[in-house]
Amino acid sequence: MRRYFFLAGSLTMMVAACFAATPELKQVRKVYFLQMTSGMDQYLAQHLIKGNTLEVVTDPALADAIFSDRIGESLEQKWAEVYPPPKPVEEEKSDAEKDTDKDADKKKEAAMMSSGAVRGASTWGRGRGNIYLIDRKSRVVIWSAYNKPKNSTAREMDRTANRVIAHLKNDLGMKTMSVKQ
Repeated sequence: MRRYFFLAGSLTMMVAACFAATPELKQVRKVYFLQMTSGMDQYLAQHLIKGNTLEVVTDPALADAIFSDRIGESLEQKWAEVYPPPKPVEEEKSDAEKDTDKDADKKKEAAMMSSGAVRGASTWGRGRGNIYLIDRKSRVVIWSAYNKPKNSTAREMDRTANRVIAHLKNDLGMKTMSVKQ
């Protein structure tokens, strides 16, 4: 009976290992980092490069996926900055029409600000320790990890980044070496 449970447990672990990474995750080769809390993006990038895990690019247009420590409105705002939507082709307007459009835009912006419709992108107190890898084309979260640093010292941020990248390597099926720090 013990053998049966051992074999069943081993089989379960092998199946789980095969399906740990999504197909989208396995296709990611180049990543870009959005700015993260306490400079975590810098530590993660350093560990990715050091471990030869994924290629880190500085041009978001070259990336297959984006690392972020937040999702929601603040991510949408940052995404629009990094990947602006194509501008529609306009017919040539007269100077008077352009001035009227600018005045209307200013009025809309003032109304939104006074109504409280525009909120800041603060993540203070929310979701610290979450890391998301987002597919650039589909905008779907294809991988995530939670590893909250004990504090924001450089040493702790480096340790946390090391654990997150080890988790990513494991999910990618790469060998990880345990590093004592």
